[in-house]
Amino acid sequence: MIFFENDRLANPFDDDKLTYSVNNHRYILDRNKADFETGLVLSEIWQGEDNVNWYLDAISKVVYTYLTKFKDSKYYERMLYYLAHSKKARDMIFDLMIDTVQYNHEDGGFLIAYQTGVNLHEMKDINIKLEMAVSVIGDQVLHKYGIMQRLNNVNINEFEYFSTLELLLDSLIAKGLMTEDEKEEIENLEDIETKPILKQV
Repeated sequence: MIFFENDRLANPFDDDKLTYSVNNHRYILDRNKADFETGLVLSEIWQGEDNVNWYLDAISKVVYTYLTKFKDSKYYERMLYYLAHSKKARDMIFDLMIDTVQYNHEDGGFLIAYQTGVNLHEMKDINIKLEMAVSVIGDQVLHKYGIMQRLNNVNINEFEYFSTLELLLDSLIAKGLMTEDEKEEIENLEDIETKPILKQV
């Protein structure tokens, strides 16, 4: 997978904005940051910290479902990898989660998408789509970061597999992503992730 220079993260990380769930392969919004950015007090709205934690986890699930809907299912895991290892994608996830918290508070948001789809008062079907899970502002966030483009700025479609570390290093050298001198310093895969050698080709 090819990343733009200076955009790649060696590993997803936690800070005061987002924490990364290794088991679920997705970021979760920090409660205090959500309160600060939206002006809401989620513990009062959701009546307790446990409920807030459930809600923010639900926000994460919906945002990731929405983000991955733009790509073919066979690229799902590659998309998750990109979202976990791109600085720009991390900013996008944060912006989208903040907007989704605000959207749910103001206009129902993704909570509406979980309804049965039946208006029990009028006995009519309601056409509820995944698009309702994200606000029009959220859609603009995705446009801003290019995630809705037909062609990605970052190639998530092609993976290369190498049976040995030596073959991987030779490939990086052939693509101009590493020099022979840098190769001499690499003893294992972890050494590659700590060096800023992956550049746009």
